Amino acid sequence: MVFLATRMSVSKNREGRMQVGARINVKGTRYYKSAELLRSGSLAPGVAIRLEHRPLNPHDSNAVAVCIKSTGSMLGYVPRDLAAKYAAFVNAGKIISAQVSSIAKSN
Repeated sequence: MVFLATRMSVSKNREGRMQVGARINVKGTRYYKSAELLRSGSLAPGVAIRLEHRPLNPHDSNAVAVCIKSTGSMLGYVPRDLAAKYAAFVNAGKIISAQVSSIAKSN
């Protein structure tokens, strides 16, 4: 099992829009190829990720998937207790950039 923490970085841009940083732990990594991606070197701190709202998810209409930006490889999901907030941010185009900030392996 791989535990991922992601960092979403937002700062004040040229248009004067406020940007904020957040850190979340990705859930469900054991169901995807996170460990394989880690072994291959495709998953490491600093790797750009993309958040995708998945309203048709049968378990949670607010589900937000976490994927590697360059390949689209699925890593897991934003925790359920934060999903509604992040779904709204994603749908409004408010998440400008996101990246893996740390990785911890577990058996």
